[in-house]
Amino acid sequence: MKKRTKGIYTFSTKTFEDGFIKDRYTERTKEHGDNIMMDDYEILTFINSVLLWKKNIGPTKLYTDKKGKEFLGNCISLDIFDEIDIQTLEDFYKNSDVNHRQFFAASKVCALANEKVPFCSVDVDLIYRGDGKNLCKGELTTLHLEKITKSAYPNPKKFKENKNSNILTKYKWRKKTAINCGLLYFGNQEVLDTYTKEALNFMKNNPTEFDENDGRTTIMTCVEQRLLSEVAHKMKVKVKSLVKVPFNNEQPLDFLNETYHDFGIVPEISWDGLGVGLNGEVLHLWGHKIFLSQDLRVWDSILGGMKNEENERRLFLVYHLKREMYKNFESEYETIMGKLEDNTHIIKCNNFSRNINLGPQDNVFLSEEDKIFGA
Repeated sequence: MKKRTKGIYTFSTKTFEDGFIKDRYTERTKEHGDNIMMDDYEILTFINSVLLWKKNIGPTKLYTDKKGKEFLGNCISLDIFDEIDIQTLEDFYKNSDVNHRQFFAASKVCALANEKVPFCSVDVDLIYRGDGKNLCKGELTTLHLEKITKSAYPNPKKFKENKNSNILTKYKWRKKTAINCGLLYFGNQEVLDTYTKEALNFMKNNPTEFDENDGRTTIMTCVEQRLLSEVAHKMKVKVKSLVKVPFNNEQPLDFLNETYHDFGIVPEISWDGLGVGLNGEVLHLWGHKIFLSQDLRVWDSILGGMKNEENERRLFLVYHLKREMYKNFESEYETIMGKLEDNTHIIKCNNFSRNINLGPQDNVFLSEEDKIFGA
């Protein structure tokens, strides 16, 4: 019998209320006040991810908070999760002083600290379509490594730490690669415990001044992705990577060439017209969400002047996420889409309908097979 590996998902509303993700919704959701909002492609990615993990790999567990459980309960049936834990994050919010705008993944680290190996941590903007044979083994396996560059990973010594943390001096910070944490398999409890304890100690009451112009991510990637690499190296743990070429944000072509066919990862810096990520083993939206959530400014040749037009790539992605759900979970499709259609806190594009045939039929990116796909 195939070994079943638990998939851990973390959905923290702190990311929406205090984190930089809120910036994506500020101008577009004024009428909604401070309510939590998600784009249609985000919730569809999340649902597809959970359903596929349950089907192909093993049970699923959700870490969220009270507001998160209420929000998701209005979007989907929470029965898709085998376990739901809200107390861990609620206690974390009360008992720790963490700037969630700086440390946007703090809740995820807290959730992982509560777990026992083996398990996989899966980001809510990532779909893993594989069978887990290459992923769910070893002591520590990641989707891919990341090359340490000055633009993505500045010198850790530029940051500060509180009296209960010593990672800036404890580690040499000489590793040339960091570990991407979008999809992680933990098979070593000591690595997990050391990493999460030191990361949480660093984030709590951290004295580093918040810099609005600092990319908003560098201190988090340091304490999350780079620290994990340092911990594994110090403990002499071999890190396995599904993608052999590390991602280099300054020279990404080698990484993109390898992942284009085999993994189909949506790159953060570009979106290929042929639909990178839609048919591969992994779909990871990464920072591309920033661009997917923006309407396009185009020239109106009839009336003259500029006008807003929906992002064609967003329409394309939504159509394919619907298509994938229908093909894999036809019996559940109608119920899931019906509930999403009625939700007023989902920001929907033109083709957000349970009708599987409603999509960008004239989209030049679609193959002939896609164009004639129907129920």
